Amino acid sequence: GQTGPTQSVYYVTAAGVVSQIISNLSRPNGVILSPDETKLYVVLSGTATLYTYPLTAPGMIGTPTTITLPSSGDGMTIDTQGNLYLCQTTGNRIVVLSPTGVTLGFIPCPESPANCAFGGKDMKTLFITARTSLYACRMNVTGHRFAWNPFSYEQFQTKFFGTTNAPHSALADDPDGDAASNELEFLNHTHPLCAGDDWLIALQRAGTNVQFSFPYWSDRSYQVFAKPSLDAPGGWQPLAGWTPPPPSPLGQTAVVTRGLSPLTNEFYRVQISLTPP
Repeated sequence: GQTGPTQSVYYVTAAGVVSQIISNLSRPNGVILSPDETKLYVVLSGTATLYTYPLTAPGMIGTPTTITLPSSGDGMTIDTQGNLYLCQTTGNRIVVLSPTGVTLGFIPCPESPANCAFGGKDMKTLFITARTSLYACRMNVTGHRFAWNPFSYEQFQTKFFGTTNAPHSALADDPDGDAASNELEFLNHTHPLCAGDDWLIALQRAGTNVQFSFPYWSDRSYQVFAKPSLDAPGGWQPLAGWTPPPPSPLGQTAVVTRGLSPLTNEFYRVQISLTPP
């Protein structure tokens, strides 16, 4: 409603229990979490203000900070870098904001936008609902996917395939053809039906230093091994000095830096297990 006690932000538990968590705003409209789910963004219709609430626990918020926007907003979405995409009915555009509220730019729309969301197989298409049409805009950035991460493989099968005995749902199957089996997709928190969602190790070398990084989840165990040559005798040896990142409710990036002598090689291996550290 435009007036009265219904102008609020509500929290709904997984069991369906509803509670009012914000009741002192006028026409709250766009709401979304930050990628690490530690902040709640709320934008008002008719007021050029963005509120950022710290999340202290599920359904519990702290004192907000406020950011003045170029104009009032409507629905919004977010990318993997934490940038916000906020529909602005005035000016027929979407304003792109950094996580701290700095205006990064604008995406013009043929008509007044109401809401937007990332989608597509690689999460790089921004879909925009406007007054008469649905528009699709290809992006260089990747939209953030908020996902429930199953605790067991049976839950994984049910979430993505409907049942535990559905076709192409076995551990060794690879239904999206991205060379990662369902077992690997389950271990790596990636989507088994989306080839654009994969777990990769990034590697770069500069002079005598080499750095590699990989997605890391606090509910999995990771061990990093090294070897001077794939043909060298003996097995992989644990990488000395590497410690996992601190726990986080969502995925983060683990970074490993190594100093190597000139004209030497080193090979790396990351082992992932289901049991958390």
